[in-house]
Amino acid sequence: LPPFFPSMTEALAPLTTRLAAGHALTGEEVGLAVAALATEGADEAKAAFLRALADKGETTEEIAAFALAFRARAL
Repeated sequence: LPPFFPSMTEALAPLTTRLAAGHALTGEEVGLAVAALATEGADEAKAAFLRALADKGETTEEIAAFALAFRARAL
């Protein structure tokens, strides 16, 4: 957990803001988002993040990064 986020779900707030501004996520940001999405709780923050991602439209790179990150967590 990076020292600037007290909890993984709090990591979603700046990512949600980036998505709402129309910016694509980097692979590192996707990894952070996946870690936060895989934790318990903070359903509203998760929903806001996923809504912002869908509203922006997922890039091919983001889809690939999400697939790799979730696959790594599954193994």
